[in-house]
Amino acid sequence: MASDQQSVGLNGEKQEDTEPVEYVFTVHLGHKRNADADKNVWVSLNSHFGETSGNVLLENFFRKDFDGDLRYHARATGKYLYDVDYIKLWLDTSLPSNDAWHVHRIDALCKATGMRLKFPFNMWIKPNQSYTICHLATSIPTHDKFPGKREQDLCEARKTYMLVDGMDGMPPQIKKLPSDEEYDSQQKATLAYEGLDLAKNAFWDKVLSAKWEKLSDLKDVYCKIFPKPSDVNPNIWQEDSFFGSQRLVGANPSVIQQCTKVPSQLGVKADMLKPFLEGMDLKAAIKAKRIFVVDYNILEGVPCAPPYKGKEWKLCAPIGLFFVNKAKELMPIAIQLFQKPSKTNPVFLPSDPKYTWMMAKLWFNHADSTYQESYAHLGSTHLLMEGIDVVTHRNLAKTHPIFKLLAPHFLYLLAINTLARTMLINPGGFVDKIMSCGQVGMREIIRKQLPNWRMDTQGTLPNDLKNRKCCRHFQCNSVFVIILLIT
Repeated sequence: MASDQQSVGLNGEKQEDTEPVEYVFTVHLGHKRNADADKNVWVSLNSHFGETSGNVLLENFFRKDFDGDLRYHARATGKYLYDVDYIKLWLDTSLPSNDAWHVHRIDALCKATGMRLKFPFNMWIKPNQSYTICHLATSIPTHDKFPGKREQDLCEARKTYMLVDGMDGMPPQIKKLPSDEEYDSQQKATLAYEGLDLAKNAFWDKVLSAKWEKLSDLKDVYCKIFPKPSDVNPNIWQEDSFFGSQRLVGANPSVIQQCTKVPSQLGVKADMLKPFLEGMDLKAAIKAKRIFVVDYNILEGVPCAPPYKGKEWKLCAPIGLFFVNKAKELMPIAIQLFQKPSKTNPVFLPSDPKYTWMMAKLWFNHADSTYQESYAHLGSTHLLMEGIDVVTHRNLAKTHPIFKLLAPHFLYLLAINTLARTMLINPGGFVDKIMSCGQVGMREIIRKQLPNWRMDTQGTLPNDLKNRKCCRHFQCNSVFVIILLIT
């Protein structure tokens, strides 16, 4: 029985349960294609003491709110109840249509008492079936008032949400995209395409067709849709401090870690680094926890996209050393672009010619972005979470509090992953056209790195920070970021 419902009127007087009262129902439809159904809708409010408002036809049901939301209002008269525990709903089958009807939530207001109730559905309502939803509809299995219905819903979910092995060692994936996981209404899809057309017309020529003869031409891509940032510094990207900050506030801050020993495959000597350590020697800087490393050995030997105009691609697998200076800036002090030191694979230093050092940083960033897009973004976010999404639907009812916490984070995850497999990471798809590693290299990076992922380390932020020896927070550009600094 709902404990927050009172059996008194607005002025404190007791209500007569024999007299009919007016209820106002607000039905929120789900944002699904064909969520509306041309049927009569019946409901009844009920208590666990066997009391009921009686079967109520939602008259005038098809008066839609034009406020941008799929919402209907209906007024009905039924028996007054002291307590309301659940609502029953079913579709009238007297009409020939067999369409289902997607309901997100139903709100009920008792005009006599002002009592407001919320019944979360978030499901398709099918003809010839009755649906029972408790007030607020949140419970663990041992407290569920309708355990049989809960198990029935889970059985249906296990038929709909099924996993299959991912392609070539990739994470498991949904066997078939359930209709409930598809994108919103066709109208939203149309708006998305219109937005793309607008963006295309606004800057297509500037980005994809125009020739960039000098660096200042890059600023021409900004327009009304993509306004130029107020603090654009055309030369900031050349600064070593900015390059260091990208390891912390850039695309991929999860790989840098404190250096306790210079990697054996990095062909650097202590005397080479001394000019960049503010008077310290390398051993002292390491002991003071001021040396950090980024090692992309995972990229070694990764295949690339098909040759472009007969030219083969080759992906760098760099190692970078960084030093925290007295100003607490993270400064690059050495970059080696491939794993095996040799005469053709030198260590680049800040003292090298300006453009030599600049090119070393650019190729390092190229590898950094490749790893980020392939593994950090696609592999360990989209694809890894797909299996978690599916098993959640298979094992937790929609009324389970953990399901309700996770559900917003699953929104359209299965839909976008399915789309990605057919348009982005398929052979000849978008990734093959814009990334030098191509979809073959992207998949290989995921396959190589995924076995190293552990829920209790990479999947648990405090443990991940401790594992990489992240130990302090600081404020940079009004954004709090995690930085690897001296303890």
